[in-house]
Amino acid sequence: MPRRPRPGGALVALAALAAAAALPAPARAQLTSEEQRCVSVLNGAWLALLKARDADALRCLKQVAAGKAAPEACLGADATGKVAKAEARAAKAAEKHCPDPGPVFGATSASTVAAAAADAADAGLEALFGADPALVAKAADAEGAACQQEAAKRQLKLLETWAAEANKAKRAALRGAKGAVPAADAAALGAAIDAALAASAKLAKARDGLASAIAGRCPADRLDELFDCGDAATPEELAACAADAAADAACSALEAADGLTLDCPHEALEVGAASRSVLPLVDGSYDYLGAGFPARGDPFDPGIPVPAWDDGRIAVGNGASESFWVRDDVRATAVALRRRGQPEIVVIVATDLYMVFRVDADGIRAKVAELVGSQLAGRLRILVTATHNHHGPDTAFDVNHDWYEHMTDQVAAAVAEAVSNRRPATLQVAAGAHWFGAKDGTDPQIYDPSLHVLQASDANGDAIATLVQWNDHPEATLGWEPPLEAIEDDCALLGLVGDECRAEGRYFTADFPGILREDLKARYGGEVAFLNGALGVIIGPGGAQVWEVDETHPLGNQMVAPPGAVAPGGGTNYTEENFRRTEIIGEQLALAVGRLLDAATPLDRPLLSYDVHPFYTRLSNFGFRVLTVVDEETGRPSLGHTPAPLYECPPLGPKSDATCVDDGFEVLQDGAVGVAYRKGDHVKTAVEYVRLGPIGMMFLTGEIPSEITNGLPAGFRTAPEAWYAEDPELHAQGAAFTIPGFVRQRMSDTYEWTIGLGSDQLGYHVPISNFRALCVGDELIGEGVCQELYESGSIEYPDAVAGTTCKQVAESPTGTEPFLVVASCRYGQALGEADGHYEETNSAGWDLVEDLMDAVAALTGSEDSTEVNPDFPGWWPGRLPPGDLP
Repeated sequence: MPRRPRPGGALVALAALAAAAALPAPARAQLTSEEQRCVSVLNGAWLALLKARDADALRCLKQVAAGKAAPEACLGADATGKVAKAEARAAKAAEKHCPDPGPVFGATSASTVAAAAADAADAGLEALFGADPALVAKAADAEGAACQQEAAKRQLKLLETWAAEANKAKRAALRGAKGAVPAADAAALGAAIDAALAASAKLAKARDGLASAIAGRCPADRLDELFDCGDAATPEELAACAADAAADAACSALEAADGLTLDCPHEALEVGAASRSVLPLVDGSYDYLGAGFPARGDPFDPGIPVPAWDDGRIAVGNGASESFWVRDDVRATAVALRRRGQPEIVVIVATDLYMVFRVDADGIRAKVAELVGSQLAGRLRILVTATHNHHGPDTAFDVNHDWYEHMTDQVAAAVAEAVSNRRPATLQVAAGAHWFGAKDGTDPQIYDPSLHVLQASDANGDAIATLVQWNDHPEATLGWEPPLEAIEDDCALLGLVGDECRAEGRYFTADFPGILREDLKARYGGEVAFLNGALGVIIGPGGAQVWEVDETHPLGNQMVAPPGAVAPGGGTNYTEENFRRTEIIGEQLALAVGRLLDAATPLDRPLLSYDVHPFYTRLSNFGFRVLTVVDEETGRPSLGHTPAPLYECPPLGPKSDATCVDDGFEVLQDGAVGVAYRKGDHVKTAVEYVRLGPIGMMFLTGEIPSEITNGLPAGFRTAPEAWYAEDPELHAQGAAFTIPGFVRQRMSDTYEWTIGLGSDQLGYHVPISNFRALCVGDELIGEGVCQELYESGSIEYPDAVAGTTCKQVAESPTGTEPFLVVASCRYGQALGEADGHYEETNSAGWDLVEDLMDAVAALTGSEDSTEVNPDFPGWWPGRLPPGDLP
């Protein structure tokens, strides 16, 4: 939900807002002469870079016309090296004339200027010829080649004229030329540039030159064949389109280069979206889905029966080893965003899958590059997320690798289509809270109810894409057995007899995100992408009360069914599992999103940025080191699809590319438990940060607990018992439960999205204060050994060693630690779970939370370690609100 200023943070919030909106801090009346010199130098470098880029593009067009090169091979190739030289000169000039921290407004950096210049020519030419230019050769079509070259030449000349006139206007505005008051902030500077450009005679002359060139050199009856500039069908329409494209490319590039907001001709943001099914194929197609999915409201039908998949046996993630039914579609959705004038295209991919490891996502990125070409691929920033669907094909522990290749083909195709169908878009954003159908399953009972929505629409007002971020495991029917009478006929078709006639964990469904998608598409159209959030430890529908919501039995406090409400499928058992339960959760989430969109806030020309911070973290879970061993025959690991590199890093000190060494997939043998395992004991992962105007999206590395995204509830330090339901011996209590801060406290955005399984899946992120590794004494020696260790003070709990102890043993061993303490820290996560601590068995390690928060700090510049969120009441079924919730 939108943040309110934190105590003591008003000045920080003001500065962040000013930066986001390209407004300066209200410090002084104008830039100093030294700052103006810096601005002038950077703007001169921008124009020089622009001219070098344009010359390179025109050289490429001539080569294509001469039949000596293909456009994808030479556009942006800098064959003469002049672009690189211009970039070097820009960097050198900035170093000399722009000492840190630089001007308070009107300038950024040499690298940003270079990137903006690189994109300006590309954007203008792409608007003129389309994303896949149909350039003709002179030998085959002399008239067409001459027309294309002259139009491109004149368009690029217009672009350069725009840039030169803007630079001139900027210098005058900063000096206060002709008696004017010098521009004292970015808003005044932008307004002055806009006014000067509107009155520029040189710019008008360049536009006329472009129009004359097209009218004189281009055959009027072939324009749609030679160009792809909107719907331009006449020389006048083409000239207007090309001129606007040039001005918009230059204008948007200057906005990015200087951190300004200008009156550019076109909408600032382009959005494209596409989706594909990732279900397995039957007879090479999806025709089998034509049989039709079960009707909405059917609580028991597992769907379309499928006797065999083309790729053979396919397991269900967190389900059975074989799948036989399809309840509804399982899809991947890609949403591409690009701000005019910026080279980067950010693509957010949402998949209805169990998980996608970062190394497997790299495989998807490689396939996208094959589809779109290396030049465009270099501009893409593709973020691959998974909803953590527990009813889709297994992508982790029992992977059908042939199906996985098909799935990645489908995802890559969706990305390529989304990138290619980008069009001008308007955006609206909203945030709220939603509790219905979600519940924490582990103490302390902390649930982050944040609900976010972003919708992009085209010029006609039709939805292009709706992105929704909420927090709940898609596992509404996990462990549930559909009744025999609902599947008997299917079993006969499938050849399942006797005890084999069962459907538990043997069907594919997208769970509640699929219902959300169906309902939002029906209401708004376009694509729908669901991004899951804080899922650990363990947020899900299990145990949550769900009922048929109507006027008589409303949502109320969203956690306790009102008297007389009907449970899913009938009756009054509000925690009973069936498919109607899944539908109700999805339906109510869709309605909550709709209510937010009814009062959404429009976004006016938002800036778009992407950043990433890779980091290394200890793989203390020995089981993961076993599962990442690569099978010599298949070339595949037992975890995921692609062999993952592991690393040897120093136990203490910085862990970086300079200090960590790739283990080269080296395998060692462990004599104590008799297994092969990887030598590397660290994994490299990353946190990614997308900012879109007032929206910040933090893409995190797995199942993050709510206290790490949203903080401890306001009353947690004064009355912690209000958030505990289990045996107090099982978890860190009160003051003993500590966290290193929370993600939103380190962000400064108005709308703060925290996306779990957003950039990787390293499992549950358990704060080290509550981390326990199973004592393996009973397993390795005999029953009662762990109790003896506990009574002697060697371990902290009757069945476990504290995570803090294991960290000390791994990083700074004294050599006097009992063997079984060391062994428990090494094998405990792999051999079983301490009482109440399942999550550690599926966690990469005890350092995850600290390392994650360090990565967030690197991206935001904030190391705020505040633990308690004063705006977070922390409602849950054991601590209900005094009235209804929205």
